[in-house]
Amino acid sequence: MELIFETKTADYLREVFSSGIAQEESGESIVPDSHPDVGQILQTFGTVVMRGKECRSGSIHLSGGVQAGVVYEPEDHSAPRSLQAYLPFSVRLEHPAITESTEVHAICRIRHIDAKVINSRKILVRVSLCGDVTGYEPAQQTFSLSPTEPVDLQLRSAVYPIVRPVEFAQRQFPMAEEIELPEGQAPMKELCRSQVDLELTESRLLGSKAIFKGNALVRLLYLTEDEELATWSCQLPFSQYVELQREYEDQEVQVDLALAELHMEDTSGQGRRLLADLQILAQCTVVGQEQLEVLEDGYSLHHTFTPNWQQVEAAGRLDRQTMQETVRTPVEVPVKSVIDTQVCLGDPTVTWEDGQLVVTLPAVANILYCDPEEEIRGTTARMEISCRTAGAEQCQWRPMARLVGEAFAVPAGEGLEVRCTVEFTVDTVARQTYQTLLGGQLSDERLNTADRPSVILRPMGTGESLWSLAKACCSTPEAIREANGLTDGETVQGMLLIPVMK
Repeated sequence: MELIFETKTADYLREVFSSGIAQEESGESIVPDSHPDVGQILQTFGTVVMRGKECRSGSIHLSGGVQAGVVYEPEDHSAPRSLQAYLPFSVRLEHPAITESTEVHAICRIRHIDAKVINSRKILVRVSLCGDVTGYEPAQQTFSLSPTEPVDLQLRSAVYPIVRPVEFAQRQFPMAEEIELPEGQAPMKELCRSQVDLELTESRLLGSKAIFKGNALVRLLYLTEDEELATWSCQLPFSQYVELQREYEDQEVQVDLALAELHMEDTSGQGRRLLADLQILAQCTVVGQEQLEVLEDGYSLHHTFTPNWQQVEAAGRLDRQTMQETVRTPVEVPVKSVIDTQVCLGDPTVTWEDGQLVVTLPAVANILYCDPEEEIRGTTARMEISCRTAGAEQCQWRPMARLVGEAFAVPAGEGLEVRCTVEFTVDTVARQTYQTLLGGQLSDERLNTADRPSVILRPMGTGESLWSLAKACCSTPEAIREANGLTDGETVQGMLLIPVMK
C-alpha cells in the first residue's frame, strides 16, 4: 500500500545573491573666479545619494553619487571658502542566479573621503564607498505533515523554528521642509556643507502596511557675514508607510533608509531660512518565524514499512544580537575649539577568538577646529572600534554597524577627543539540511507477531533514545513510559520494562 503524507507550502524570500560594495571614485572641482586661490585643504565631507537599482539577467546595477564638499584656506589667508563637487558612481554586480524579477536590498555609505590640491585653481576629491547588496527571489518550500487519518505507523516529528525574510517592498517618498535659523544664530552668507543623516525611531507592521517613523538630522556648516565658520543642526521628523502584498500580525519588519535626493536652497535671500528638499528611499523587509515540522523517522509494528525520504534545505537566522559601544578616541593636535566633526564607518568584520565573536569596525573622523592662535585647521583621525559577544562557531555571521546620535569632538587633555556611539548588530545565519519522510510503502501482509515476547527487560544503551529503543523492540515510546511510570522528557536510568506489541 502506497502512503503519501499531506504537505504544506511555505512562501518565503530565497537569498540568491549577497555581496559587499567596494568602490573608489574621484572628481575634480574647479575654483570659481569669485573665489581666491587654494592654499590648503581644511575639511572634506560628503553625502551618498542612491538613485537607481536595476536588475537584468545575471547582473545588478546600482547608480547614484556622492554630493561632496571641500572647505579650504585661501593662499592669501583670507576667510575659508568652500567648493562643491558631485561624484557619480555606478556599481555592477554579476551572478547567474540574478533575474529581472530579483528584489534588491542595497546599502551604500562613505568609508573615507579626502581631497588634495592639484594646483591653486583645482582640487581633486577622492571617496571610498562601501556597503552591502542582497538579492531575493520569491520561493516556496514544501514540508510533509503527520497523517490525519490513523495508519499503522509510529512517526517521530521534530519542530524547528526558522526565521527568514518573507516579503520585500520599497517606496521613495518626498520630504520638503523649511528650516529657519533661530534667534541668536548668526545668518549665513555662504552655505559650505549640508549633511542629512536618516534616523529610524520606530517600525511596525499594521495589516498590509509597514509603518515607520524617524528623523532627518540636518547639519549645516556655513560662512557668516563676518566671514566666520558656524554650525547649526536640527531634526525634521517624518512618518511614512510602505504597502505590502500580504497582511501580517506577529512578524517583524526591518526598515533601511537611504537618501535619493538632497537639495538645500535659501528661500529668503537673507541667510536665515532654507528649504530642505529630500527624496528618501525606504527599503522594508518583512521577517517571519515559521515552525518547520520534519518527520524524522517512522516504523510499523505490524507491517513492513519502506520509507520514501526527501532532503530539505532551509536557511534562516538563528540569532540576532545588538550591542552599543561608546567611543572616545584622543587626537593629539593643539586645539582651542572644535568647529565640526564627521565620522565615516567602514565595513565591520567578524573573527572568532577564544570562544567569542569579535566585531571590528574601521572608522575615520574628519575634524575642523581652531588652534590656540585662532587659526582654522583640519585633521583626520583613524579609529578602530570593536566589541565582543557570544556566538556559534560553525555558523555564518553578518555584522552591521551604524552611528547612534551625532558624532562630535571636544577639546581634551593635550588635544581633542572624538566621541560617538556605535550600534553593532550581528545576525547568526545557518543553512541546514533535514531528512524528512514523504511517505512510503506499507506491506499488505501483516507480520507474524506470535513469536514475539510479551515484555522485554533491558537497560537503555549508550547513544540510544526512547524512540530507538521502542523501534528496536517493536514497542512505542508511550507504552514504555506508561509501563515504567516515566514522564515526557524525564531522564531514563536503570532497567526498563518494555511492552512488546502483538
